[in-house]
Amino acid sequence: MKPRLRASRALPALLLLLMGPPSGAEPRHRVIPIEYDFTGASFSPDERQLALVSESNVTLYDVATGKKGRTFEMKVDSVSSPATFSADGKLLAASCTMMRSTLFEQICVWRTATGKLLPGWGGLPEMVKADDVAFAPGAQELVTSADGDITVSHLTVEKERAFAGEAFGLPLKGGWIAVAHKDGAISVNQLATGKPLRTLEGTNPATEFTVDPQGKWVAGWVGGSSITLYNAATGARAGEVSPGPMALSSVVFLAHGRQLATVDAGQVRLWAVPSGSLTATIPYDGELLALSPQGRWLVTRKPQQPELHLVPAAATQTAP
Repeated sequence: MKPRLRASRALPALLLLLMGPPSGAEPRHRVIPIEYDFTGASFSPDERQLALVSESNVTLYDVATGKKGRTFEMKVDSVSSPATFSADGKLLAASCTMMRSTLFEQICVWRTATGKLLPGWGGLPEMVKADDVAFAPGAQELVTSADGDITVSHLTVEKERAFAGEAFGLPLKGGWIAVAHKDGAISVNQLATGKPLRTLEGTNPATEFTVDPQGKWVAGWVGGSSITLYNAATGARAGEVSPGPMALSSVVFLAHGRQLATVDAGQVRLWAVPSGSLTATIPYDGELLALSPQGRWLVTRKPQQPELHLVPAAATQTAP
Protein backbone atom coordinates (compact mmCIF):
# COMPACT_ATOMS: atom_id res chain seq x y z
CA MET A 1 0.00 0.00 0.00
CA LYS A 2 2.94 2.33 0.44
CA PRO A 3 5.43 3.57 -2.12
CA ARG A 4 8.65 1.58 -2.04
CA LEU A 5 10.89 4.62 -2.40
CA ARG A 6 10.93 7.05 0.52
CA ALA A 7 11.76 10.67 0.41
CA SER A 8 13.12 10.22 3.93
CA ARG A 9 10.22 8.32 5.17
CA ALA A 10 8.94 8.30 1.64
CA LEU A 11 9.22 6.80 2.64
CA PRO A 12 7.28 5.40 2.61
CA ALA A 13 7.74 8.38 4.62
CA LEU A 14 8.29 11.98 7.50
CA LEU A 15 9.64 15.11 5.84
CA LEU A 16 10.64 18.53 7.13
CA LEU A 17 10.85 21.84 5.29
CA LEU A 18 14.25 23.28 6.09
CA MET A 19 16.70 25.79 4.71
CA GLY A 20 18.86 24.99 1.72
CA PRO A 21 22.61 24.38 1.73
CA PRO A 22 24.93 27.14 2.97
CA SER A 23 25.64 29.96 0.56
CA GLY A 24 28.47 29.11 -1.81
CA ALA A 25 28.26 25.36 -1.16
CA GLU A 26 28.43 23.38 -4.38
CA PRO A 27 26.84 19.91 -4.11
CA ARG A 28 29.14 17.28 -5.59
CA HIS A 29 28.69 13.72 -6.78
CA ARG A 30 29.92 11.33 -4.07
CA VAL A 31 30.67 7.61 -4.20
CA ILE A 32 30.02 5.64 -1.00
CA PRO A 33 31.13 2.00 -0.54
CA ILE A 34 28.50 -0.36 0.87
CA GLU A 35 28.43 -3.65 2.75
CA TYR A 36 27.61 -6.92 0.99
CA ASP A 37 24.35 -7.12 2.97
CA PHE A 38 23.25 -3.53 2.23
CA THR A 39 19.46 -3.15 2.14
CA GLY A 40 18.57 0.55 1.89
CA ALA A 41 19.24 4.26 2.38
CA SER A 42 17.30 7.08 4.06
CA PHE A 43 17.93 10.84 4.24
CA SER A 44 17.56 12.87 7.41
CA PRO A 45 14.88 15.58 7.19
CA ASP A 46 17.49 18.35 6.84
CA GLU A 47 19.28 16.39 4.07
CA ARG A 48 22.57 16.61 5.97
CA GLN A 49 22.85 12.93 6.87
CA LEU A 50 22.28 9.68 5.03
CA ALA A 51 21.53 6.50 6.97
CA LEU A 52 22.76 3.36 5.22
CA VAL A 53 21.14 0.17 6.44
CA SER A 54 22.57 -3.30 6.04
CA GLU A 55 21.41 -6.46 7.75
CA SER A 56 24.30 -6.21 10.19
CA ASN A 57 24.53 -2.47 10.93
CA VAL A 58 23.23 1.07 10.51
CA THR A 59 25.74 3.81 9.66
CA LEU A 60 25.38 7.56 9.16
CA TYR A 61 27.19 9.42 6.37
CA ASP A 62 27.66 13.15 5.87
CA VAL A 63 25.83 14.15 2.69
CA ALA A 64 28.03 17.17 1.92
CA THR A 65 31.33 15.28 2.15
CA GLY A 66 30.35 11.64 1.71
CA LYS A 67 32.36 10.80 4.82
CA LYS A 68 31.42 7.94 7.10
CA GLY A 69 30.12 8.91 10.52
CA ARG A 70 28.66 7.02 13.46
CA THR A 71 27.77 3.32 13.35
CA PHE A 72 24.81 2.54 15.59
CA GLU A 73 24.69 0.20 18.56
CA MET A 74 23.42 -3.29 17.69
CA LYS A 75 21.72 -5.60 20.20
CA VAL A 76 19.80 -7.50 17.52
CA ASP A 77 20.82 -9.94 14.81
CA SER A 78 19.56 -8.07 11.75
CA VAL A 79 17.95 -4.80 10.64
CA SER A 80 15.42 -4.34 7.85
CA SER A 81 15.24 -1.41 5.48
CA PRO A 82 14.06 1.25 5.14
CA ALA A 83 14.87 3.23 8.25
CA THR A 84 12.91 6.37 9.11
CA PHE A 85 14.01 9.56 10.89
CA SER A 86 11.92 11.59 13.29
CA ALA A 87 11.02 15.06 12.00
CA ASP A 88 13.74 16.70 14.12
CA GLY A 89 16.32 14.13 12.98
CA LYS A 90 17.14 13.11 16.56
CA LEU A 91 15.74 9.56 16.34
CA LEU A 92 15.93 6.77 13.77
CA ALA A 93 13.68 3.69 13.67
CA ALA A 94 13.73 0.45 11.69
CA SER A 95 12.32 -3.04 11.90
CA CYS A 96 14.81 -5.54 13.30
CA THR A 97 14.99 -9.16 14.40
CA MET A 98 16.81 -11.21 17.00
CA MET A 99 17.16 -14.98 17.27
CA ARG A 100 16.95 -16.74 20.59
CA SER A 101 15.00 -19.98 20.87
CA THR A 102 12.75 -18.44 18.23
CA LEU A 103 12.85 -15.43 15.90
CA PHE A 104 11.63 -12.20 17.50
CA GLU A 105 10.52 -9.35 15.24
CA GLN A 106 11.11 -5.98 16.84
CA ILE A 107 11.38 -2.24 16.26
CA CYS A 108 14.71 -0.61 16.99
CA VAL A 109 14.87 3.10 17.83
CA TRP A 110 18.23 4.89 18.08
CA ARG A 111 19.32 8.35 19.17
CA THR A 112 21.20 9.71 16.16
CA ALA A 113 23.50 11.91 18.28
CA THR A 114 24.92 8.90 20.15
CA GLY A 115 23.97 5.85 18.08
CA LYS A 116 22.56 4.26 21.24
CA LEU A 117 19.29 2.35 21.36
CA LEU A 118 16.38 4.00 23.11
CA PRO A 119 15.57 1.98 26.27
CA GLY A 120 12.93 -0.64 25.55
CA TRP A 121 13.27 -0.39 21.76
CA GLY A 122 15.52 -3.14 20.43
CA GLY A 123 17.39 -6.06 21.94
CA LEU A 124 14.59 -7.41 24.14
CA PRO A 125 13.21 -10.97 23.76
CA GLU A 126 9.67 -9.89 22.88
CA MET A 127 7.68 -9.73 19.66
CA VAL A 128 6.82 -6.33 18.14
CA LYS A 129 5.87 -6.81 14.50
CA ALA A 130 5.68 -3.93 12.02
CA ASP A 131 5.25 -3.79 8.25
CA ASP A 132 5.71 -0.02 8.27
CA VAL A 133 7.09 2.42 10.84
CA ALA A 134 6.90 6.22 11.23
CA PHE A 135 7.31 8.77 14.00
CA ALA A 136 4.28 10.83 14.95
CA PRO A 137 4.73 14.63 14.99
CA GLY A 138 6.64 15.60 18.12
CA ALA A 139 8.61 12.32 18.10
CA GLN A 140 6.94 11.12 21.31
CA GLU A 141 5.06 8.28 19.61
CA LEU A 142 5.78 5.64 17.01
CA VAL A 143 3.15 4.54 14.48
CA THR A 144 3.28 1.02 13.04
CA SER A 145 1.12 -1.20 10.85
CA ALA A 146 0.84 -5.00 11.01
CA ASP A 147 -1.83 -7.67 10.57
CA GLY A 148 -4.65 -5.25 9.76
CA ASP A 149 -4.05 -2.85 12.65
CA ILE A 150 -2.46 0.58 13.03
CA THR A 151 -0.79 0.96 16.42
CA VAL A 152 0.39 4.20 18.03
CA SER A 153 2.90 3.54 20.83
CA HIS A 154 4.44 6.03 23.24
CA LEU A 155 8.23 5.82 23.18
CA THR A 156 8.93 6.22 26.89
CA VAL A 157 5.86 4.93 28.76
CA GLU A 158 3.76 1.78 28.44
CA LYS A 159 0.91 3.33 26.52
CA GLU A 160 -0.57 2.54 23.12
CA ARG A 161 -3.77 2.65 21.08
CA ALA A 162 -4.80 0.74 17.97
CA PHE A 163 -7.38 0.96 15.21
CA ALA A 164 -8.13 -0.97 12.02
CA GLY A 165 -6.09 -0.32 8.89
CA GLU A 166 -3.86 -2.04 6.35
CA ALA A 167 -1.40 0.83 5.82
CA PHE A 168 -1.02 4.48 6.74
CA GLY A 169 0.40 7.83 5.70
CA LEU A 170 1.37 10.40 8.30
CA PRO A 171 1.84 14.16 7.70
CA LEU A 172 3.83 16.48 9.93
CA LYS A 173 0.88 18.81 10.40
CA GLY A 174 -2.88 18.57 10.81
CA GLY A 175 -3.27 15.99 13.59
CA TRP A 176 -4.56 13.33 11.20
CA ILE A 177 -3.45 10.06 9.65
CA ALA A 178 -4.47 8.60 6.27
CA VAL A 179 -5.51 4.96 6.60
CA ALA A 180 -5.94 2.37 3.84
CA HIS A 181 -8.64 -0.22 4.49
CA LYS A 182 -9.07 -3.79 3.35
CA ASP A 183 -11.83 -2.83 0.89
CA GLY A 184 -9.49 -0.35 -0.84
CA ALA A 185 -10.97 2.85 0.60
CA ILE A 186 -8.71 5.49 2.16
CA SER A 187 -9.94 7.41 5.18
CA VAL A 188 -8.61 10.41 7.07
CA ASN A 189 -8.60 9.59 10.80
CA GLN A 190 -7.89 11.66 13.88
CA LEU A 191 -4.42 10.64 15.04
CA ALA A 192 -5.14 11.15 18.75
CA THR A 193 -8.09 8.74 18.81
CA GLY A 194 -8.07 6.82 15.53
CA LYS A 195 -11.61 8.06 14.86
CA PRO A 196 -12.47 8.23 11.11
CA LEU A 197 -13.18 11.80 10.02
CA ARG A 198 -13.88 11.31 6.31
CA THR A 199 -13.31 8.93 3.39
CA LEU A 200 -11.52 10.21 0.32
CA GLU A 201 -13.86 10.48 -2.63
CA GLY A 202 -13.66 7.57 -5.05
CA THR A 203 -10.75 5.70 -3.46
CA ASN A 204 -12.34 2.27 -3.63
CA PRO A 205 -10.16 0.60 -4.69
CA ALA A 206 -6.92 2.56 -4.39
CA THR A 207 -3.82 0.39 -4.30
CA GLU A 208 -1.22 3.04 -3.45
CA PHE A 209 -1.22 6.40 -1.70
CA THR A 210 1.06 9.01 -0.20
CA VAL A 211 0.48 12.11 1.94
CA ASP A 212 1.74 15.67 1.82
CA PRO A 213 3.99 16.36 4.84
CA GLN A 214 2.31 19.75 5.29
CA GLY A 215 -1.07 18.06 5.79
CA LYS A 216 -3.00 19.50 2.84
CA TRP A 217 -3.05 16.72 0.23
CA VAL A 218 -3.30 12.99 -0.29
CA ALA A 219 -2.38 11.36 -3.61
CA GLY A 220 -3.94 8.00 -4.51
CA TRP A 221 -3.74 5.76 -7.54
CA VAL A 222 -4.70 2.31 -8.74
CA GLY A 223 -2.34 2.07 -11.67
CA GLY A 224 -2.69 3.11 -15.26
CA SER A 225 -1.80 6.63 -16.26
CA SER A 226 -3.15 9.06 -13.63
CA ILE A 227 -2.77 9.95 -9.95
CA THR A 228 -5.63 11.67 -8.14
CA LEU A 229 -4.98 14.49 -5.67
CA TYR A 230 -7.38 14.86 -2.74
CA ASN A 231 -7.99 17.70 -0.32
CA ALA A 232 -7.29 16.13 3.07
CA ALA A 233 -9.59 18.61 4.86
CA THR A 234 -12.67 17.73 2.77
CA GLY A 235 -11.89 14.39 1.12
CA ALA A 236 -12.82 15.86 -2.27
CA ARG A 237 -10.84 15.43 -5.47
CA ALA A 238 -8.59 18.44 -6.00
CA GLY A 239 -6.56 17.67 -9.11
CA GLU A 240 -4.82 15.06 -11.19
CA VAL A 241 -1.28 14.20 -12.22
CA SER A 242 -0.91 12.31 -15.50
CA PRO A 243 2.56 10.76 -15.86
CA GLY A 244 1.37 8.52 -18.70
CA PRO A 245 1.13 4.72 -18.97
CA MET A 246 4.43 3.95 -17.26
CA ALA A 247 5.30 1.54 -14.47
CA LEU A 248 5.77 3.87 -11.51
CA SER A 249 8.01 2.50 -8.79
CA SER A 250 7.24 5.32 -6.38
CA VAL A 251 5.16 8.46 -5.85
CA VAL A 252 5.99 10.88 -3.03
CA PHE A 253 5.42 14.51 -2.07
CA LEU A 254 8.43 16.74 -1.53
CA ALA A 255 8.77 18.27 1.93
CA HIS A 256 7.10 21.60 1.14
CA GLY A 257 4.05 19.85 -0.36
CA ARG A 258 4.03 21.97 -3.51
CA GLN A 259 5.43 19.23 -5.75
CA LEU A 260 4.78 15.54 -6.26
CA ALA A 261 7.63 13.31 -7.45
CA THR A 262 6.96 10.27 -9.62
CA VAL A 263 9.65 7.68 -10.28
CA ASP A 264 9.82 5.35 -13.25
CA ALA A 265 12.69 3.72 -15.14
CA GLY A 266 15.52 6.21 -15.46
CA GLN A 267 13.79 9.41 -14.38
CA VAL A 268 12.19 11.36 -11.55
CA ARG A 269 9.53 13.82 -12.64
CA LEU A 270 8.30 16.70 -10.50
CA TRP A 271 4.69 17.89 -10.79
CA ALA A 272 3.09 21.05 -9.42
CA VAL A 273 0.37 20.52 -6.79
CA PRO A 274 -2.56 20.75 -7.28
CA SER A 275 -2.39 21.84 -10.96
CA GLY A 276 -0.63 18.65 -12.08
CA SER A 277 1.70 20.45 -14.50
CA LEU A 278 5.17 18.99 -15.09
CA THR A 279 7.87 21.28 -13.63
CA ALA A 280 11.12 19.30 -14.01
CA THR A 281 12.64 15.96 -15.01
CA ILE A 282 15.65 14.43 -13.25
CA PRO A 283 17.26 11.53 -15.15
CA TYR A 284 19.38 8.96 -13.32
CA ASP A 285 21.47 5.88 -14.06
CA GLY A 286 20.95 2.48 -12.47
CA GLU A 287 18.47 1.93 -9.63
CA LEU A 288 17.10 4.84 -7.60
CA LEU A 289 17.21 3.99 -3.89
CA ALA A 290 16.36 7.30 -2.23
CA LEU A 291 15.21 10.82 -3.04
CA SER A 292 15.98 13.50 -0.46
CA PRO A 293 13.07 15.39 1.19
CA GLN A 294 13.57 18.58 -0.83
CA GLY A 295 14.45 16.67 -4.00
CA ARG A 296 18.04 17.98 -4.01
CA TRP A 297 19.79 14.60 -3.87
CA LEU A 298 19.42 11.14 -5.39
CA VAL A 299 20.97 7.91 -4.16
CA THR A 300 21.51 5.44 -7.00
CA ARG A 301 23.19 2.10 -7.47
CA LYS A 302 24.34 0.33 -10.61
CA PRO A 303 23.77 -3.44 -10.89
CA GLN A 304 26.27 -5.61 -9.03
CA GLN A 305 28.33 -2.62 -7.90
CA PRO A 306 29.52 -2.45 -4.22
CA GLU A 307 28.96 1.29 -4.04
CA LEU A 308 26.28 3.96 -4.00
CA HIS A 309 26.22 7.21 -5.95
CA LEU A 310 25.08 10.31 -4.07
CA VAL A 311 24.09 12.62 -6.91
CA PRO A 312 22.99 16.29 -6.70
CA ALA A 313 19.70 16.54 -8.59
CA ALA A 314 20.54 19.97 -9.99
CA ALA A 315 23.39 18.44 -11.99
CA THR A 316 20.98 16.43 -14.16
CA GLN A 317 17.65 18.27 -13.81
CA THR A 318 15.97 19.53 -16.98
CA ALA A 319 12.98 21.81 -17.54
CA PRO A 320 9.82 20.33 -19.12
